[in-house]
Amino acid sequence: MSVTSSARARLTGYAAFGGRSGRLSFWRVQAVLMLLLSGAGELAARGSPLLGGVLALALLPPWLAVGARRLRDAGLTPWWLLLAAVPILGVPLLLLPLSLPSARPSRGLALA
Repeated sequence: MSVTSSARARLTGYAAFGGRSGRLSFWRVQAVLMLLLSGAGELAARGSPLLGGVLALALLPPWLAVGARRLRDAGLTPWWLLLAAVPILGVPLLLLPLSLPSARPSRGLALA
């Protein structure tokens, strides 16, 4: 699955908090969200702070949703996302549990 099709699949389920999200899928969506967020910052810097702010707020639900799915896949509760609200250290500390491997083995084809 390409980066754009993966991001499109996740963004169409805009705020779907259920299920799980693997590491690769999570980081692909994060990359697209960061590009869109930098575009929102550029809009705000070029004289459209309202439009930039609305775009930034619109990106919050998919960020929370993919983070909750990733934490659930790592075997943790989505409440870990509250670390992002801690100033300065919150987001770096949140990156540790988001980088953990999946708690369950993948359900791919068994070679037996």
